[in-house]
Amino acid sequence: MDFQDSPLLKAARLCPVDVRTEEAGISVAEVLEYLEHDEWETALLLLEEFGDAHPQL
Repeated sequence: MDFQDSPLLKAARLCPVDVRTEEAGISVAEVLEYLEHDEWETALLLLEEFGDAHPQL
């Protein structure tokens, strides 16, 4: 799958830029770097942490 078409990339772009994971303090920019390096599983786990810490209404 092409990085630019990734559902994970689309999800990361929906996150506020100032949001960080609670445990490790990882930012959205760092998640984007994981996606650029094909670290899909790590990016997914971090996006799940964002969702748990900052649920959307």
